[in-house]
Amino acid sequence: MGITEARWCDFVTYTFQGMVIKRIYYNADFVTTMLVKLEQFFFKHFAKYFKALPVPVEVCAVPTTGTVTVMATLASGISG
Repeated sequence: MGITEARWCDFVTYTFQGMVIKRIYYNADFVTTMLVKLEQFFFKHFAKYFKALPVPVEVCAVPTTGTVTVMATLASGISG
């Protein structure tokens, strides 16, 4: 929702016992907090595994740090 700027979305769960639809509203404070935590988790536990993966030549031509740079830039402006 933060990317699409949607104010809400419907979370739908269906089981053999029935269906539940719950409206989830965008919460900027939650997103801010989670972005910081996700960035910390990524760099502490996950990023090291990317370095060990072989990268196809076609992918090497595309900047590989763009997404991480955006995440780091967004998170660096967040206090919390």
